[in-house]
Amino acid sequence: MQINRILLHRYIAAVGHDTDLMKADSAVYQSLPNCCLMILGPEVPFDPNQIKAQASIAKGL
Repeated sequence: MQINRILLHRYIAAVGHDTDLMKADSAVYQSLPNCCLMILGPEVPFDPNQIKAQASIAKGL
């Protein structure tokens, strides 16, 4: 199955993330787990275990 660029941006915005073309609903964004929110302060150290956990969650979607 192939999707076009606009549809991809819509899917990303629908789950709470802004893209160059679409803005996510703020209520959806606020419902995301803390690990998925934008970091606006100092840079957070890289944690490979968190990446693995997020990947396993994403496989279930």
